[in-house]
Amino acid sequence: MTRLYLCNVDKPSYPFSVLEDGQRFEFQSVSPDKIVQKVVELRELEIPNIYNLALVDVQENGTYDDMSVSNNQDMETIIATVIRTIRVFLTFRPTAKILFMGSTESRTRLYRGIINKYLAQAEQIYEIHGIIDWVNEPFQGHKTYEAFLIFLKNGQHSKK
Repeated sequence: MTRLYLCNVDKPSYPFSVLEDGQRFEFQSVSPDKIVQKVVELRELEIPNIYNLALVDVQENGTYDDMSVSNNQDMETIIATVIRTIRVFLTFRPTAKILFMGSTESRTRLYRGIINKYLAQAEQIYEIHGIIDWVNEPFQGHKTYEAFLIFLKNGQHSKK
């Protein structure tokens, strides 16, 4: 495993492949019981310079599933890996804004909790906004959001 260094947060992460000029990342979630192929994709929306982030499991038939629950007991490692992919993506597109939400309300709450946990450290490098009714505002940990927006602060450079 590689190590994650994000704003003084040190968490293990999986090694990943960078594809499509940093818009697609592949890695494996590994447990004693199984290996699950994961993909992080960032696709530009109709709004220029805003990219949707999707984390999906690759099924045996090659299709993607954003609703599956792999139960590999490695959620923190997967989240750390996704954070690393965001950092790499922003080295390719430092002015981009990344939009993400959970595929379920509980996953969106999980993401809010993770952001809240590391907010003070992450805000050294990133602007993080919550979105309610498609209006974004600076992230506030006590609020329930439908989605999130993350981007580099002006003058910051994402570090690998």
